[in-house]
Amino acid sequence: MPILYLIYDISLLFLMLAWLPSLLISLIRSGKYKKSLKYRLGIWPEGLSAEFNHHDWVWLHAVSVGEVAAVAPLVKTLKERHPKFKLLVSTVTETGNQLAHQCLEGADEIIYFPLDLMFISRRALNRVNPALFIMAETEIWPNFLRTLTQKDIPAVIINGRISAKSFKNYRLVKFFIQRVLADINCFSMQSELDARRIKALGAKAERVRVDGNLKFDRLPPSISQTQKNELRAALGIKPDAPIFIAGSTHSGEDEVVVSAYKELLAAHPRLVLIIASRHLERLADIEVVIKQLGLQSVRKSAMANERNEGAIILVDTIGELAGLYAIAELVFVGGSLVPIGGHNILEPAAYGHPVLFGPHMSNFSASASILKAVGAGIEVQGLDQLVAEAQKLLKSQNLRAQLGQAAKKAVEQNRGATKRTLEIIEQYLRINH
Repeated sequence: MPILYLIYDISLLFLMLAWLPSLLISLIRSGKYKKSLKYRLGIWPEGLSAEFNHHDWVWLHAVSVGEVAAVAPLVKTLKERHPKFKLLVSTVTETGNQLAHQCLEGADEIIYFPLDLMFISRRALNRVNPALFIMAETEIWPNFLRTLTQKDIPAVIINGRISAKSFKNYRLVKFFIQRVLADINCFSMQSELDARRIKALGAKAERVRVDGNLKFDRLPPSISQTQKNELRAALGIKPDAPIFIAGSTHSGEDEVVVSAYKELLAAHPRLVLIIASRHLERLADIEVVIKQLGLQSVRKSAMANERNEGAIILVDTIGELAGLYAIAELVFVGGSLVPIGGHNILEPAAYGHPVLFGPHMSNFSASASILKAVGAGIEVQGLDQLVAEAQKLLKSQNLRAQLGQAAKKAVEQNRGATKRTLEIIEQYLRINH
């Protein structure tokens, strides 16, 4: 087996070399990766390294925005119940890192996850030497996991899921993945389907359990009617104007959303569209799309200086989308009309909204099935269906309320994953301390 790890290391090194020109261009043009690069190479500030020598640490890895949001209630409860442990949180993406700083108040340190080359993994784990390593969803890093086993540090997957695409790709290298999965002590999966898939890839059945989806436990920010009115006023939206929010959109979806909005305006001239792109660097491209379709836009951060009457509002900040869902009448969640795999539809559902989404929901298939079963998850294939379903919802306040209550009830009935996940973590913390 060591030869497979050597091949993996060499392959990863070649991928990094191929990525180097793009990295240098990004560094020069925008400074992207400037903050994260040292962390990814395992070069941490001396003060941070010194901290690791004086405390017992738990290392929690959450790749990006979705994973960070999902573990927020868990982080809070874990710190409250086990204050003797310091919590190190790592992310891969810069947006995930920003959100972690905003919403993970219990985290003692937040870093970028080191590159999975053997010498970097060893360097990082020699410095931290955590009591437990926890990875949210399914981040499989062979060298890092192997080093954990060599150092006798348990590794646990929480909120685990295996999308159809990932399952297909992993099966191509099952001979290697099976060995890598042996370095994980427990697999806490979201659904029976995820459990079957991880076992089919080689995880030992006695290490696999189903504990549900942590995202059901993330309560939406509490917001009163007065606060809703204030938020509308801050956005320049009149009290009687219905709001259409398109959250986490990707390239190829903005055209559909804006075109649908343009059609809906004929019957609902006071309708306001708010777009929150999954990637903020795409805002300039979205502005071009809006202009080409004969409409205007304004960025949320500029609204104090610009009039927004009739303009599409573009959210240009991190971490605000979940709160904005509170004031919506109509919600579409992106990453679903294009083959991305979808995004979190539970946030708007928890506020009591039916949710529109496209057919590509492989990353959130269980959540989509739960909402579709009660009529509150509405799948659309493209522009025409999006307009038709949106018209139904906008025309009937009673229908919106009925489906919204069904959505909220479905979320409440599926809560409890945080409690079950915490029990697993505590089991390993007791074993090691």
